Amino acid sequence: KAAELNQYIQRVRRALPTRIKVTTAEPWHVWLEYPELAKHVDIMSIHLLPYWEGISVDEALKFVSDRYNQVHKRFPGKPIVIGEVGWPSEGRTRRAAEASVASQAYFIRSFMTLAAQNGYDYYIIEAYDQPWKEVTEGAVGAVHLAVEGVAVPVGEQVGAVHPGELLVELEVTLLARVPRGG
Repeated sequence: KAAELNQYIQRVRRALPTRIKVTTAEPWHVWLEYPELAKHVDIMSIHLLPYWEGISVDEALKFVSDRYNQVHKRFPGKPIVIGEVGWPSEGRTRRAAEASVASQAYFIRSFMTLAAQNGYDYYIIEAYDQPWKEVTEGAVGAVHLAVEGVAVPVGEQVGAVHPGELLVELEVTLLARVPRGG
């Protein structure tokens, strides 16, 4: 319920200093279906998960770019963070989307290039297996391993996450603004 979530967001906003940015993490279409959610957040945290939408890896970057632009156009001037983006290394096929290490590596590498070109702030999911998700999401949710097919040197920045930072995901996610660059 958008109204109830907005009440929580406002409550969190009142409890925190204004330098701490408040958002809620939602799939891209939720922001479009419930635009009132954008009223009280500082940053829009959108989930862009083409695999879960059944999009082929060959069309995935276009999907990500199109959905990002769709949200950006609807809410001009509101900062956007891609709160979740990734591709599973294994699991069932969803329409045209195939979960594999090769698809994952292709998507993540290509996405990181797209993100750098467009100045996207983002968080790649998931860095660790999450076996408890198997109950609701199957093997795909339990073994997502966003970096399995991608070599990232230790200590290198990946998207909006700098080495040593910790993002704690709650019902309402709090994000500190991460400066671009090194």
